[in-house]
Amino acid sequence: MAKSLFDHIKAITNEQNPKYFDTLEEADLKSWSNYMIHRFLSMNNDWIDLIAELQPYTQALQPKQLYLAYIGILPKGRHYLRYVKGKKTDKYEDWLVELMVKDYQCSKKEATEYLEILYNSREGREHIKYVCEKYGTEKKQITKLDKNLSGIKKLTKVPDALFIIDTGYERIAIQEANKLNIPVIAIVDSNNSFDGVDYMIPGNDDSMSSINLFLTEVTKIIKNNRVKKDTKDSKIHSDKSPKTKSLRKKQVIDVEKNKKNTDDELKAHVQDED
Repeated sequence: MAKSLFDHIKAITNEQNPKYFDTLEEADLKSWSNYMIHRFLSMNNDWIDLIAELQPYTQALQPKQLYLAYIGILPKGRHYLRYVKGKKTDKYEDWLVELMVKDYQCSKKEATEYLEILYNSREGREHIKYVCEKYGTEKKQITKLDKNLSGIKKLTKVPDALFIIDTGYERIAIQEANKLNIPVIAIVDSNNSFDGVDYMIPGNDDSMSSINLFLTEVTKIIKNNRVKKDTKDSKIHSDKSPKTKSLRKKQVIDVEKNKKNTDDELKAHVQDED
């Protein structure tokens, strides 16, 4: 039976055999993915800095070269890598799961787990789209998928803050926000951790009524602050506009003119008295 992506990860984290790649068949290599393996390994908080050093080279290196690099920098010994699983979901359409099975040579269960991980990063979402295009998926399906995956890819700057409903499900998003020093505001239920959260709001993250309440209030605050900011920016902009500057200049000229007229009148009055 051909090796899966998880077999490769186990070889990196536990076995660390330099000759591992020499034992692989062509079918085994089909399940290797530089991106996915790097993504899995980066989920270990103790390895974040080490894995980050290889980030620029993950796409340039050949699989064997990357494997040797990993076993060269990671600590020796047996390690059990735990990644953050999302809640059980059926949000992935069958055709998409089948494509992942085909591309990664894995089971449907593993394909769904891969999708959970890919969905949690911009690069991952782009990779899903790439896989679809690679196998000639209909344009209509890709357009629909792109709409669901587009997320925040059009952002032109780092967000001022990140608002999270479920800290367990969005664990990776919180970790990435922490790396970028983005403040995290989160609804934290009793069964979830508040690690990485800057501003915690205790609450139920399972009840729709509870979620709607929090979202409604947060949306109101954002809209109100945006209106205030737009009003302030508009006022500042109007003060700097050419028309305003021209008006101010005219006012200064008028004041100086009035002052001159007053001085002339005062001199004339003094001369009359003399």
